Amino acid sequence: MKKWISVIGILAGNLILALSVAAFVIPSNLMAGGTTGLALCLEHYFGIPIAVSVAAANVTLFAVGLVCLGRRFAVTTLISTFLYPLLLDLLQKLDVLQHLTDNLLLAAVFAGTLMGLGVGLVLKVGASTGGFDIPPLIFHKKFGIPVSASLYAIDTLIILAQVTFSSPEKVLYGIIVVFLCSATVNKVMVMGSSKVQLMVISKDYQAIRQGLLQKLDCGATLVNIETGFTGEKQLAIMSILTGRKLNEAK
Repeated sequence: MKKWISVIGILAGNLILALSVAAFVIPSNLMAGGTTGLALCLEHYFGIPIAVSVAAANVTLFAVGLVCLGRRFAVTTLISTFLYPLLLDLLQKLDVLQHLTDNLLLAAVFAGTLMGLGVGLVLKVGASTGGFDIPPLIFHKKFGIPVSASLYAIDTLIILAQVTFSSPEKVLYGIIVVFLCSATVNKVMVMGSSKVQLMVISKDYQAIRQGLLQKLDCGATLVNIETGFTGEKQLAIMSILTGRKLNEAK
């Protein structure tokens, strides 16, 4: 089941990522980070098709990831390396996606959010969309640098490379895209895994402990404390819960 969930996450993430680029970034001439942003530079200066540049960059960085991150990484990333350029090329040919909006702010908001959602879904299942998602994973493994921070830094550098052929207004919209993408990646990475720490100070700690363990099926830890006013030593209960169980625990 976990393998199927991983495959579905990789497919859905790449589809959303390709859709955001084909429907909002390219039609609105927005600046973008990652291999897409690099491909926009190569298209402007050398006329190389975006899908071709993305595929070449993905294959090169895939080889680097294989060496630095191992075989398991390679297997999970191999799908994205070839799937994303293919989906991007197919979606670019759909005329309906080329005229969704003429509002640059709306396009920037949707582009950044959808790109972050796509990248986040793939990273959440332990894979990568390939391209410039690979260096942040290497930095995280080797130096402990957060993935989102490295993504943001690399995307900012690629945005700056596009300044030479973009207007100041497009630069500002590009910053919005990168910021929303990074923020959305952060949200998706922790989605469904956030917890609440509950601390209960009560003389009825034994009954509360039994309730948490047996009725809610939650873990419970007893902690030695000393009350502030009377200096009485007693035990408190600490439990880590999902948000859904918090009200029931109260």
